[in-house]
Amino acid sequence: MNVQLMGKRKIWHSITLVAVVLSIIFLFTFGLNLGIDFTGGNRWDLRFERDVTIEEVRAVLALHGLENAKIQQVKDSPNEVLIQTPHIEDYQREQIFSDLRINISEFEALEFEQVSPTIGDELKRAGGLALLIATLAMIGYISIRFEWKFAVSAIAALFHDIIILFGFFALFQIEVSSTIIPAMLTVFGYSINDTIVIFDRIRENKKTMKANESYVSLVDRSISQTLNRSINTTITTLLAVSALYFFGGKTIQEFALALMVGVLAGAYSSIFVASPIWVDWMERQRLRKKVIM
Repeated sequence: MNVQLMGKRKIWHSITLVAVVLSIIFLFTFGLNLGIDFTGGNRWDLRFERDVTIEEVRAVLALHGLENAKIQQVKDSPNEVLIQTPHIEDYQREQIFSDLRINISEFEALEFEQVSPTIGDELKRAGGLALLIATLAMIGYISIRFEWKFAVSAIAALFHDIIILFGFFALFQIEVSSTIIPAMLTVFGYSINDTIVIFDRIRENKKTMKANESYVSLVDRSISQTLNRSINTTITTLLAVSALYFFGGKTIQEFALALMVGVLAGAYSSIFVASPIWVDWMERQRLRKKVIM
């Protein structure tokens, strides 16, 4: 397979820029729907004896000053709701449960989760620190194994992947829980591995690069040699992650969805973000040398 992609890198730069800008707009417009893992609070999964509406549940919560609580009807279960509230004391919870039974019906608490705001803040810091350490480690590794220009290009692709992932979650208001941290680290690993495969081929081909050969041709040749591998790896990974999403249960759905979006973004960025950035860098460097000479 002989592809010619780098000659159109301005198009890829434009597509990437639009996707990143839109994702940032979604983040600032809608914001991330942070779960109680990050904000602290209570989450209840309640199954009533009869079908209920969100309005009925909200009316009861409003009696306790919780009219802004997040209430979600469980799909295909009209008698089951998910309720997320700020942190409250145990006696307040018992009062709310008593009023729900009186005003609506008896119910069964299928799931109960409580997280203090302090733990949520600690999780945010730990997650941010984990991503920072992973990024610095990858910069160091790629700089040592290849060169710093490869490292910068690869990290730019990683930031693209994370921004796209966050923009997707913000747009569709998918709840972000603690599973997003291992999902992001997994996406980091997948994306950087895909990028390194291409960069490794570029490095090997660069050793036999002809004097009159452009970096555009060099990278196109390298991508052509690794494209089948990239496509096969992406498809098999998506099949496995899709199985987790559709059959793994709701507790793992967010993690699987984040992986699906991240894998697609990573497969794109390895070819259409990292590689074009490196090509532009090297072509400008070659042009600068010609001008000096």
